[in-house]
Amino acid sequence: NYPKWRTANAIYEVQYRMPYEPYFVTNKRVPRYDTNFLGYGNDKTEHCKEIFVAKIKYLVLPDAFVFHVNHPRGDWLSSDQSWLSRSRAALSHFLVDVQDRYGMRTEGAVEAIAGPAGENCSHVCGLRGKGCRADLARHINTCEALLAAFGDRCRDGCSHEFFGNDLPAFNLDHNRCLVNSKFAQYPTACDLKFIKSERLCPCGERLEQWLTPQHIVSTLSQEGAWDKVSQSITDAL
Repeated sequence: NYPKWRTANAIYEVQYRMPYEPYFVTNKRVPRYDTNFLGYGNDKTEHCKEIFVAKIKYLVLPDAFVFHVNHPRGDWLSSDQSWLSRSRAALSHFLVDVQDRYGMRTEGAVEAIAGPAGENCSHVCGLRGKGCRADLARHINTCEALLAAFGDRCRDGCSHEFFGNDLPAFNLDHNRCLVNSKFAQYPTACDLKFIKSERLCPCGERLEQWLTPQHIVSTLSQEGAWDKVSQSITDAL
């Protein structure tokens, strides 16, 4: 919000919204960088996010500024795409972990709702007037939650041998409840659907779409992502 900054004559607070990445000056008591972020991608995003979650305010100095000089895009970003999957996995894991560590989530905030075969969780939750909360899916990724939803239909048991963005779910081919055994690497995706799966959906209070972890992960991992969210950042200021 440059017009506000140009006319300001006193320090003022800005409200943080991910993926805001301000340059800031602070003391050593702020949370450290998450060392799971290696090389390019989302390291500053996660740091600014955790600082906000730790209830540290962002204050703007009206008479101070820095320059950010653009630089050529590194050749390795195009030749080696492994950084993209690493960055996505690290950010997805971080978004869940930071909320757990700071006590931002509770099991009561999410309701496990079983959907019909071949339907995605966005639709299932929407029918109940709720939003699909992938950020809370870890709480229902258990045998207990699956058995409570599907009961005796899981007659061949509850398996921890499978993983995927559509789990947890009841699988019609195996007649088993499937827990997502690699949740950090394959977090819940609300819009996936498979004809042989009856998904167990994490439904709760709706969030603005661009603030949900799965949307943040997919958006920030794309080339030119900041052009897409710059207006949202400006609005947040």
